[in-house]
Amino acid sequence: MNFLHKKRPSITAIMFTLLVADPLAYATAEAADCHPELDQSQAQYVVGYGSLISEDSKKRSVQHAELNIPVNVSGYQRGWFLKGPATRYSTTFLGVKVAANEQMNGVIFKLFDSNEISALDKRENGYCRQLVEPSHIQPLTGDRAPQAQYWIYVSEPGQIAVASEQQWHSVKESLCYTSNIFNIYSD
Repeated sequence: MNFLHKKRPSITAIMFTLLVADPLAYATAEAADCHPELDQSQAQYVVGYGSLISEDSKKRSVQHAELNIPVNVSGYQRGWFLKGPATRYSTTFLGVKVAANEQMNGVIFKLFDSNEISALDKRENGYCRQLVEPSHIQPLTGDRAPQAQYWIYVSEPGQIAVASEQQWHSVKESLCYTSNIFNIYSD
């Protein structure tokens, strides 16, 4: 009977919990899940599979990163399935998701220091940085992958969507237009 006489929380306390405390706790937990701590005792490498393949694009965010090494990465699938923000056009971005029986190509590059990973985390917002098992990295140079921590930016699960037929049609038109301009395909 004692539980009936307990003081109820005020409406202010309830609103604070719903609007401020819970979202902050969620955002903090999400940030920790999306950007895990680095092992400072190891070299840090990032897997690039989209714009990070471009040396010029990469250098805009991480000026001291080393040159790209071409690799195959097992356990991941690259595709056009990352939804753009609702405030923008219905854009679909290149993304990566975990896929046990898949393999993709890309590059790895070594970071100069841990501050550069923070710069990449900001650049790659909308993606989560995930640790990749070194055994999943196979350099195409014939060398072994260096002993290090390897990171890849994966699509957040809630942001993965298959492009609509209209979006695919638009992509196909763009590819055909581009191939005609640069004479990529010839009959």
